Amino acid sequence: PDKNYYASFLRWSTKLVPTNHGLLDLKLNERFGTSHPEYFIMTSGGKRSCGPAVRGQAANQLCYSSKVTEIIKEDAAAVVSGQPPSSRGISCPYDAWPPNHLAGRIFSAMPNDGFRPCHCPQCTKLMDSEQHISNTVWRFTADIARHVRKVNPDAAVTQMAYWPYRAVPEVNLPENVYVQLGVTGPLNLNAPEALEEELQLIRSWKAKLGRKVWLWNYCNKYGTSQVDTIPGFLPRMIGAYYKLLRDDIYGAFLQSDSDNLLNAYLNHYVMMKVAWNLDTDVEAMLDEHHKRMFGPGAAPMKKFYDQLETLWSNQFCRRRINTALGPTVAPPPLNETWTK
Repeated sequence: PDKNYYASFLRWSTKLVPTNHGLLDLKLNERFGTSHPEYFIMTSGGKRSCGPAVRGQAANQLCYSSKVTEIIKEDAAAVVSGQPPSSRGISCPYDAWPPNHLAGRIFSAMPNDGFRPCHCPQCTKLMDSEQHISNTVWRFTADIARHVRKVNPDAAVTQMAYWPYRAVPEVNLPENVYVQLGVTGPLNLNAPEALEEELQLIRSWKAKLGRKVWLWNYCNKYGTSQVDTIPGFLPRMIGAYYKLLRDDIYGAFLQSDSDNLLNAYLNHYVMMKVAWNLDTDVEAMLDEHHKRMFGPGAAPMKKFYDQLETLWSNQFCRRRINTALGPTVAPPPLNETWTK
């Protein structure tokens, strides 16, 4: 609640462009897990992973060689033509599509989290490398985009370029495909090689599409970095990162989960100020923050806040790795975190 209240003061965003794991909202596992197990991934053990008992990230992992792609095309057509979920046999609260789609306009084609490739003979040929996985997922996305345009000429299909289908695909993408790219973000300013690789990926996608992309970035405390009471401040890095990308992106979703708003509020503050005005002087804004918050204590508190950002970015989060759930932090051992 505090975060939502704070958001209203910062003019959090313009409008929702849904893209996040939209295929999960089709409840394919519930609809077809028993009647059509061939729609779902075959595990390396030769069994289909489907049925009512399959939940969470394991659910709705699809066999892209199956006819489930035709089912999804018709589900997408229902979304962009404004039909309710019930028209496709999908049970949703209030008979309205979840916010990961925009009824009458946008269909999110993003697979469920924790992507798992299918091991059936057909998919094995299609997914023997990350490039081929990306080709397969984006070919599927392009097919949906062409189909929905027949139903609604103004309809768009959104998709995240997300590990392991983040590589620029070797397939043609229709103009109504809009891409959000999942990359680490501001933290990579302290990792020059990773930053250069990230910038190249963003700009390669921009060149592929002939227009800007938008980003999903990570400066949040989750998984291995979810250590309570440590502030995860990155105000300078956030300001510098988005200024650097001013010609390449529409905007970004900055994932910023924290144990407490107080341990992340400066990230939100700087992100929104810079998003609305890329010429914002971040240093002057932080000086103003310290003066108004701490009065005569502004100078020592400035040093304290600077140290918090340095410790979080250069020490605790210095190592990042890519996983099936996106980039994550490989922090030092807890005894080092608290003693050094």
